[in-house]
Amino acid sequence: MELKNAIIAVDFDNTLCFSNWPELGEPNLPLIQYLKQQKSLGNKLILWTCRAGKPLEDATRWCLEHGLILMQLMIIFQKSSSFMVTIAERLHATSTSMTET
Repeated sequence: MELKNAIIAVDFDNTLCFSNWPELGEPNLPLIQYLKQQKSLGNKLILWTCRAGKPLEDATRWCLEHGLILMQLMIIFQKSSSFMVTIAERLHATSTSMTET
């Protein structure tokens, strides 16, 4: 599937990285390859995670070591549907303003 001007939010634990939180694990290579391809097509990548502090630092370093350059981090503290809609709207507005400049 080819996406255009998309924002792709991807979870870290047991999605990008097969891990036993808070440890790091093996990379999900097919997913990482797909995300790199999407990034090369101009799509934005966001790390969507509940990690904070040192575990978050470890996860972002792990992403860089595996060649994933992220637009930003999205740290989720609550999971209400209204919160998710607000986040999605803000991300879309940010992405739109980035492509218009």
